[in-house]
Amino acid sequence: LWLRLAQIVFPNSDLMTLNKLQKLVFNEGSSGNRSLFNEKPVQYAMCLFLTGQFETAIDLLNQIEQFRCHAVHLAIYL
Repeated sequence: LWLRLAQIVFPNSDLMTLNKLQKLVFNEGSSGNRSLFNEKPVQYAMCLFLTGQFETAIDLLNQIEQFRCHAVHLAIYL
């Protein structure tokens, strides 16, 4: 994730932008069978948080019973 974040540049360049990074992280976790989310939900949620996709991260944490309380508290905090 850090290597991807380091590639972010201003929008007038053809390199990695924040929007492209957000789509990349979201698509890697939500593709097909959502294996990344199923295997490591906390790490995937952290990647979403770090890329500014707060609503999606909270929604995914809310889907897991043991993290529902944490999702509510994060939503209140944000």
